[in-house]
Amino acid sequence: LSEYENITVQLKKKKTKLILGNDQFSQKLKTFQNYSAKLGKFGNLEYVDLRFPDRFIIKPEKNPYRTRIPKPKKEAN
Repeated sequence: LSEYENITVQLKKKKTKLILGNDQFSQKLKTFQNYSAKLGKFGNLEYVDLRFPDRFIIKPEKNPYRTRIPKPKKEAN
C-alpha cells in the first residue's frame, strides 16, 4: 500500500487493477461486479478506476500482438 488515500485492489484471476479511492469500497466493488460482463467486450483491462460517482474509467491492457488495420487501396464511395 503506497497511497493511503487511494486504495487499489488487484484481482486474483485477472491482472486488472481496481482503483477504489478512499471510501465506499463495497459499493464500488458491487458496481464493478454488476458491469464486469459488459466490460469484457473491451478485452483485458489494465485497470478500472471507480473513484468517480456514477461512472468509471477503463484502460485496456496493451497488446503487443495487435495488428494494424491496413490502409485502403482506394477511397470508399
